[in-house]
Amino acid sequence: MARTIDPHDATVLPESGAEPKPDEIRLQLHDILESPVFHGSKRSRQFLGYVCEKSLSGEAGALKERTLAVDIFGREPHSDLGEDTIVRVGAREVRKRLAQYYVMPQGVASKIRIDLPPGSYVPEFRYTAPEIEKPERQVVPPVELIRGKVVGRRGISLIAIGISVIAIATTATAVVKWNS
Repeated sequence: MARTIDPHDATVLPESGAEPKPDEIRLQLHDILESPVFHGSKRSRQFLGYVCEKSLSGEAGALKERTLAVDIFGREPHSDLGEDTIVRVGAREVRKRLAQYYVMPQGVASKIRIDLPPGSYVPEFRYTAPEIEKPERQVVPPVELIRGKVVGRRGISLIAIGISVIAIATTATAVVKWNS
């Protein structure tokens, strides 16, 4: 029996180079379309849902600007798409919303990513790389070498204060001698 991968289950990792299955993609698509990022835009929801379903049903070759203008936005088949940029604007809006979704906690946790590459209306589906926990780096104060001795930040501050006091004293002495 084939095992499907739940895009929300972080314990199951897909094989390297494996492509998500249609049911997994549809589950991820549902999560995206129901997210707050897409909830406010009926057109973006329609656009992404349409191109994903066409692609999943093997009709990715039909995802052309004119087809999208007619099927999604209700334009006439003979309309001038050079002047009517609704499909390009719609695709740009979907790309922007997808980028917003994938920085939200829900999107970051997704195991499947849906992208709409620039210059294309054909979505790409892929598993995301698992997050590798990075060890926390210890913050080490800056250290400088003065005459062979290691001096930390406090030592450097004391040296700077000492130099400032000497400079002020020298200046005061020079002013007093100049005036006399």
